[in-house]
Amino acid sequence: MKKKMISVLVTAVMVLSLMGCGGGDSGKASEAASENGETGESKPEEESGDSKESEGELMNAEDIVVCFANKGQNAWLEQQSVGVQEACEDLGLPEPTVVYADTQENAESQVQAIEDFMSLGANVIIIDPISADVVKQALQNAKDQGVIVIDTDSVGGLDDVTYCSIGLDEYTASYEGAEKFCQDYLQEGDGVVIVAGNQGDTNGENRLKGMTEACEANGIEVLGSQYTDWSAAMTTTVMEDFITSYGDEIKGVLVPSDDMGMGAITALEQAGMMGDVKMMGYGGFQVALDAIADGKMSMTVGMHPYDCGYQAVENAVNILTKGEYPEEHFIDVGTDLITTENYTEFEGF
Repeated sequence: MKKKMISVLVTAVMVLSLMGCGGGDSGKASEAASENGETGESKPEEESGDSKESEGELMNAEDIVVCFANKGQNAWLEQQSVGVQEACEDLGLPEPTVVYADTQENAESQVQAIEDFMSLGANVIIIDPISADVVKQALQNAKDQGVIVIDTDSVGGLDDVTYCSIGLDEYTASYEGAEKFCQDYLQEGDGVVIVAGNQGDTNGENRLKGMTEACEANGIEVLGSQYTDWSAAMTTTVMEDFITSYGDEIKGVLVPSDDMGMGAITALEQAGMMGDVKMMGYGGFQVALDAIADGKMSMTVGMHPYDCGYQAVENAVNILTKGEYPEEHFIDVGTDLITTENYTEFEGF
C-alpha cells in the first residue's frame, strides 16, 4: 500500500460478465456453502504429473490464457483484478478474463465461472474463493486437465488443488491490529463491540477470532459481537442495537472491513457518540483514511490486494514458462497498520 494504488480500471461490471479474452459468457448464482480449512505450508505436489519442467512442455508467455474468478465487487476486490490485469500486460500475456460474483454468497456462480474458463482454454485459473468446499471439485477437474490453479485472499481449504495461495495470515493481522488498537487508543477495562463478516466464512472467522483474543489479552472487555454478512447497511442496524444495549459502555468498535466501518460510523453519529468512541477498521480503503483524517476512525489494517493479483500471475508464469515453482505454498503479502500518526504516508483504494 505504500506505493500509490492504481485507480480501479473497471467502473461498472455486469453480474458475472466476462471481460478480456473470454467475451460475454455469464455464470449462474446460487447459495454459498461455508468454507473451512487452515493455512497450509506444504509445497506443491510436483510429482503429481503437473510438472512443466521438461523443456518441451514449457509455454511462451504470449500463449498463456489467464482467467480470474473474483468473489465480489468493492474497491478492495477490484484491486486484485487490477493486479491480475497489469501483471498480464507487464509480462506479455494476453488480456485476462475476469469474472465477478454478484454477491459474496454465490459460491455456485464461481463453479460456473470455472467451467466457462475451461471452455475458453484457460491455462491459468486464479480464484478468490467464496467457499473452498463448493469450488474445490471444479478446480480439481481443471487441475487434472493441466491448468495451473492459484487462490488469493484465502486461508486454506484448497491447498491440495492449488499450486500456491497468495494472501495474508488473517488471524495474525487481526490480532496485531487489535492489539495496537487496544494499547494505543483504549484503556484497560474499557468495553468494545466487534462486528463480524459472514458466519462460517474462514477469513471472517479468523478476523473475528484475532480481534476478540487480542482485546481479551489486553484487558479489554468484549461486550458483544455480531455477524452482518459484510454489509455496511446491516452494520448500521447492528450498531444501533449495540448502542441500545450497551450505551456509553462502548468505548471502542472493531470491524473486519472498512466499508462496514462506514456503517458503524453512521449509527454512532446518529446517536451523538462519535466523539466518544474509537474505531478500528480493516482493509485500507480510501474511505477509512478519510475517516482517520476526520477523527472518525483511529486506525485500520491496510492490506495489499493489488499484490495478491499481481503475484498470482507472476507465479503462474514462472511455472509455465520456466518450470519454477514457489518455494512455499502460502505466500504472505503482509499488512500495514495505518493509524492517526502515519495515515498521511498511505493512499487507499
